[in-house]
Amino acid sequence: FRIGFSAFTFALFHAFYEPVFFIFPADIETILGTGDNRRRKLESVLNAFVGSFFRVAEVLKLQRAEDERRRQEWAAAEERRKVEAERQRKEEARRREEEKRLKELEDLACRWHRARKIRDFLEFVEQAVVKKHGELKLESELGRWLYSSRELANSLDPVLV
Repeated sequence: FRIGFSAFTFALFHAFYEPVFFIFPADIETILGTGDNRRRKLESVLNAFVGSFFRVAEVLKLQRAEDERRRQEWAAAEERRKVEAERQRKEEARRREEEKRLKELEDLACRWHRARKIRDFLEFVEQAVVKKHGELKLESELGRWLYSSRELANSLDPVLV
């Protein structure tokens, strides 16, 4: 009975209940003695042949362990990336909210300052008229203008609204 294998022989092996195709390296020819076309009985090389399956299974086991380690490292790195991205997203949202609140506060301060300037101006006008004429009648055109202008200034003031 003659056994002949090429340099790369495929064999089906069920390791851990998974079908796996092995490619045997060229040194399997040395184990099986096919490189020099010698005739050997199957029984004389069977032990070495079966032993090669166990060596290949051990290599595959180590490769699977390494693959699993790399997969876990990748998953951990991906999880860290997601956590960091979420942290950055929250920080950006917090910063935008703070910027929005600051803008609103500045707007309120500007409106208050504007209303105050208008009221100060109206007060100055009223005092100048009273100083010049002695009194200011509310029924006069200037009196009505001062009244409506104060109402307008008050409507701008966020403290009074």
